[in-house]
Amino acid sequence: LLGSYRFDSAERMGRVTAPLLIVHGTDDEVAPFVLGRTLHDLAPGRKTFLAIEGGGHNDLLARHEEALWGGVRRFLATLEEG
Repeated sequence: LLGSYRFDSAERMGRVTAPLLIVHGTDDEVAPFVLGRTLHDLAPGRKTFLAIEGGGHNDLLARHEEALWGGVRRFLATLEEG
């Protein structure tokens, strides 16, 4: 029952119109890294993929804060450029 919820991100990704930042840890134990990369590839328009080396599913902020926020700042800077 708890694992039956499905959110078909791949189906919805083609409808994204806003600039997109996908952040994914390379050691994600819940959602395989290749799935994050696939979603990025499916998205149209402006997009950035931020791979957090060694990052798991739930530890990006706790263990990889500098890489995470550095990537977010770089992404936001691209929005300011137009």
